[in-house]
Amino acid sequence: MFENRDTCRKIIQEKSLLSIFDMIAQEEEMMLSERARGTINLQNNVTKQLSSGEVLDKK
Repeated sequence: MFENRDTCRKIIQEKSLLSIFDMIAQEEEMMLSERARGTINLQNNVTKQLSSGEVLDKK
């Protein structure tokens, strides 16, 4: 398909880099999603405590 091996090699390297960048982006997205879930859980817990009248006294 390609007459020039260097061109072929370069295309393979670029595709490999794009694949790596995709994997990094997916990992970052998962980490942000987990962090968001943690924030939502914390917010829900605080809301429940406040609505039930619980007061946290950490003096």
